[in-house]
Amino acid sequence: MAYNILKLKNLLVILIVLSSFYAGKAVESHVKTKEPASALSEKSEKIFVIHAPISDLDEFRELTRQAARLKPYGRVEVNVSKLDDKGFHEIPEGRNYWYEYASYNPTPYKFFSDPKIAPFIPTDFVKKNRELLVAKAKILREFGLGGAFWSYELNFLPEEILSIN
Repeated sequence: MAYNILKLKNLLVILIVLSSFYAGKAVESHVKTKEPASALSEKSEKIFVIHAPISDLDEFRELTRQAARLKPYGRVEVNVSKLDDKGFHEIPEGRNYWYEYASYNPTPYKFFSDPKIAPFIPTDFVKKNRELLVAKAKILREFGLGGAFWSYELNFLPEEILSIN
């Protein structure tokens, strides 16, 4: 875990450097005039979206704690759409690496499945993904940050779904 925390710290340093590059002039003018950060968002709100596909809640909490340091410079959102595990049900028999890769792709129905397609998606899979999302949202609220949801649409569904009217 210490190695992952180190990677997160390096990632945050890179994000801060990039954000200062893009938002530097606007932030610099507010610092010189001693205007509060809220004045920056009134004129042109900066939004920092942090994407780090993390399932471990301790690591996510550490990332969130570090990302909160960006709050004086704009709105901070952290992606919460990482799946708890890959969608084993999506991988056809055989060794198709594309399906293996794509089974990790987050899609809204993997968190909140529509009643029409629910019979084709394992209930436990959806439940675990939703529980992880809700736990991450709770951590974000502790730090006063927003959530972002990054997903792929359309995604793989079983062929049997074509029989639904």
